Amino acid sequence: LFCTHLTAGLSSIEYSGEFGTWEKEQAQQIDAVIALVDTTAGAEAAVLIGDMNCGPTLPGLEPEMEDNYKKFLTGGFKNPYADAAGAKCTWCNDNTLHGEADAKGPGGSIIDHIFMKNVDAALATARTARVIDGLVEIDVACKKKPVHVSDHYGLSVELDPGF
Repeated sequence: LFCTHLTAGLSSIEYSGEFGTWEKEQAQQIDAVIALVDTTAGAEAAVLIGDMNCGPTLPGLEPEMEDNYKKFLTGGFKNPYADAAGAKCTWCNDNTLHGEADAKGPGGSIIDHIFMKNVDAALATARTARVIDGLVEIDVACKKKPVHVSDHYGLSVELDPGF
């Protein structure tokens, strides 16, 4: 099991790193993560989770650094959540902690992922869901205010290995 948080494409902050752009820096990070998984797990099952800050074009959803997202697929990873019919955003315009100014397009994007490698048989019966996307009430200036618990929504993938 591997977990990471990759750099975002920060349009509001000028890039000053050694790779030229936020996207190119993220691409280098992805190459390093894939190499780490490959050398550590080898042919064994591997799960890579986290805020990857990149994602695919899907119906009603906007891509985010999609070429970088495709590096995971080319590297042999599968994404059962994004592959499932009706996948919803994880970085969404309706989130009370950031809203439309931050999320792309009307439907948002999937930038949080549960990638899997070398677990194909179990993926055939994977059940996926977006989770931790409800509201909680907090006190703000002595008034109750409904907010989300995170600016990202969570994911769940349940595998059935067929035993």
